[in-house]
Amino acid sequence: MKGLLIKDLKLMKNQKSFFMVMAVVGLIFLITWDAPYFAISYITMMFSMFAITSFSYDEFDNGAVYLFTLPFSRKTYVREKYLFGLLTCLIALTVSTVLAIGASVIKGQSVDLVTIGATGLSSITICVLFLSIAFPIEIKFGVEKGRIGFIVIMAVFFLGFYLVMKLTQDGELMGVLNLIRKVEQLSGAVIVLGLGIFWCVAGLTSMKISICFLERKEW
Repeated sequence: MKGLLIKDLKLMKNQKSFFMVMAVVGLIFLITWDAPYFAISYITMMFSMFAITSFSYDEFDNGAVYLFTLPFSRKTYVREKYLFGLLTCLIALTVSTVLAIGASVIKGQSVDLVTIGATGLSSITICVLFLSIAFPIEIKFGVEKGRIGFIVIMAVFFLGFYLVMKLTQDGELMGVLNLIRKVEQLSGAVIVLGLGIFWCVAGLTSMKISICFLERKEW
């Protein structure tokens, strides 16, 4: 697994231009926006996308055929991808949070650590959900078809989310509205614990599905 991680980290060096553009856009958000919270979410989610693009590098020019002749199991390959995705999310979140706090201090603004913490938790949750859906699709259908399938699934997801929020605002789904109010009343520790359980369940379930798909896949 260590060798696979080194491979993906070295591949990241080839994306210096991409990271520079994302970093510049993130800095613009930090400088121009009064609240730095969007920049934290933006940087975290954009950098996590590299975990998905790493599949493209592995399959480029039939590279996967050679890659899986090396002495590691397909299960190890899948586990490394999830670990790599988690590392990119955490590193991006840490760096963006430090930059956001620094930008607030430089501009003389008060630092709301509670809001920053909530932003970080929501960013990680979105990344976990994003990667948990994308990885099995990429492995099952390949890079090109997987990208189309992922877009369709995410479109359905966001459409469903929009409809739920719309109906909630119209008062037609009072049960959902009451649930949201109850969540808002929970303590921070309970929310963090609940999110942690969700991350583990979503990640492990997705990993198990990805392993099954990869073990049956042929090139």
